[in-house]
Amino acid sequence: NGLITGGKMNKTESASEISTLLFPNPCNGFTQLEINNADHLSVEIVIINYLGVVVKSERTFGSTYQISDLSPGTYIVNISTGGKVVQKRLFVK
Repeated sequence: NGLITGGKMNKTESASEISTLLFPNPCNGFTQLEINNADHLSVEIVIINYLGVVVKSERTFGSTYQISDLSPGTYIVNISTGGKVVQKRLFVK
């Protein structure tokens, strides 16, 4: 179905040709998202809290995105590019 959710992300996972790595997870307020973006396409990253509120949103052409300044809790990280979407769960201690 092209959708990935899960807790610990220790390895690269892919869906619909988007390969991503989110580490460390769980984190203490700082984590890094690596995206295989060899084609340098526009990537949209949206972080949503447990209430469904968008807390961060950014469009980038890069392959590395640093996530910080999040309060403790569980978040959904949506990564989309070229009509493909990957969804990951992020835990902040």
